[in-house]
Amino acid sequence: MKKLKSLTNWIDTLPPEIVGEIHKCMTTREFCNKEVVYRVGQTDNDLYQIFEGKCRAFDYAYDGKELLLMHLQKGDCIGDIGLIDGLPEVITVEAVGQVTLGVLKKHDFDELCTRYTEILRALLLQMCGRLRFCLTMYKDATMLTLRQRLARILHRSAVTKSQDQNSDKPLSLDISQLDLSRMLGVTRQSVSKELKNLANDGLIEIQRGKIVINNLATLQSTYENLVGDEQVVPDYDEPSYVSSRL
Repeated sequence: MKKLKSLTNWIDTLPPEIVGEIHKCMTTREFCNKEVVYRVGQTDNDLYQIFEGKCRAFDYAYDGKELLLMHLQKGDCIGDIGLIDGLPEVITVEAVGQVTLGVLKKHDFDELCTRYTEILRALLLQMCGRLRFCLTMYKDATMLTLRQRLARILHRSAVTKSQDQNSDKPLSLDISQLDLSRMLGVTRQSVSKELKNLANDGLIEIQRGKIVINNLATLQSTYENLVGDEQVVPDYDEPSYVSSRL
């Protein structure tokens, strides 16, 4: 499995002097727990970078069921797609705990792009990474069983956290069954059933609010190559759980 540095933090891939210029143009905003950064349909088209804390991106179905798309960590950028195309936002992002964000206005972004062509290249490369990842997620959602999709989410999350993909040491993931069900768009009961099956196979252990991967190499050999291509995952300092229906 190929690891990408990040699917959402393109700013910190730039040379330090350009990062400094971007941050000079940003204002700082504080958000409280569950405070919304932006909602579906909003057209402010500002760019946000997480300076401190975490956020989550999600949406709701017509029946009110929540679909959790991803957890966003320190350094991640939010709102960059709307910043580029000027169209309304298609997801809602809210703070998880106390969060500090840097805010970049579109006119400042446009001026910086004129001065530094490296910004557009960094964005293009990251958008390519996101497209590849989303295509993998789409193939998972249409071609695999729930158990396979669940195992691959656990595997991707473990790879983001582990420095050694062939490790045979236990690896703990701080993720709840409720969040897993929201990522997969299924009931918590269905996720619980498949987690028990994976536990019976000896691949994981289920703990309160955590999933322990007993052997990452074994999980990889069993569930990585199911759709005929190499997967890519973001390489975060902390795992970012990305929906298989993104």
